[in-house]
Amino acid sequence: MGEPLFYAKNERKFGRREMIHSRSRPALRTNISAGKGASTVRKRVFLIALVAALTSVVVFGGSASAGKPGTGTVREAELTGTEVSPPPGDPDGSGMARMIFYPMKNKICYRVTVSGIQTATKAHLHMGDAGEVGPVKLGLLPPRNSARECIRGLGERFIRKIARNPSRYYIDVHNNEYPGGALRGQLSR
Repeated sequence: MGEPLFYAKNERKFGRREMIHSRSRPALRTNISAGKGASTVRKRVFLIALVAALTSVVVFGGSASAGKPGTGTVREAELTGTEVSPPPGDPDGSGMARMIFYPMKNKICYRVTVSGIQTATKAHLHMGDAGEVGPVKLGLLPPRNSARECIRGLGERFIRKIARNPSRYYIDVHNNEYPGGALRGQLSR
């Protein structure tokens, strides 16, 4: 019929039972039962995969930098004609600006809304404290009633600087009637 087989108990050493051919050398053993040894290997493989996944999340940023809504830093400004420097601004105009800063995605998204002014011709983000005139740092779309946009490709340090010190920056909206600025507002937390 065939060769006689016998079981060698190696459970203490290997954690499994092996079937050994009576005429074979010890190196030619076949595993007939998975036992503890196979589950230990599976656990080790799982642990290695888990460590690799967690490491990649830490190194490459994971979902925290994915730019999902709600993950950016929000700064707002109330726009009025009385804030324009040097005066005068439009006394009948008003508006709001909302900026969302995504430094890890190198972008700033914004929405500017205005009312009570003639058609806007320009809009900017300037660097400057309240009452002082500062240089333009970013051109924005001129709002008819509202304008929104995401500006990509900006430097991470530039975006963080504005988000951390919003009161040092202001939004200015210009039109033909008030070329020096119809509305202005400082960003705030």
